[in-house]
Amino acid sequence: MKLSLLARIKKSAFFLAVVIGIIIFYVSSLSFPPNPIKQFSWSTIAYHFGIFFLFSFFIFLSLGAYFFLIALFSASYAGLDELHQFFIPNRACTFSDFLVDLAGILAGLIFALFIAKLLNKT
Repeated sequence: MKLSLLARIKKSAFFLAVVIGIIIFYVSSLSFPPNPIKQFSWSTIAYHFGIFFLFSFFIFLSLGAYFFLIALFSASYAGLDELHQFFIPNRACTFSDFLVDLAGILAGLIFALFIAKLLNKT
């Protein structure tokens, strides 16, 4: 049986969301050498924003119209990710990282809504 384009997009998006969730957990499990100078890092912000943008975007594409539940699930995963880092040597559980995660989630969901509206117009 041949899958429709929408069904293939949903399956692929779900697979990518799971892979990204695994990547988030793996990267959070890594221990880095201690950094004596705590400094602002654009790369950390870009990672947190980007990975949670993609995570929520692909979850939305795979599940569709459950905006609030997807936002709640993604935010919970981000919070648990930060809490997980508390137990990893040389890692920190920071509220600022969580806020960047939330911004990425919101941006990812808004972008997914935009893409969904474009797909529905065609």
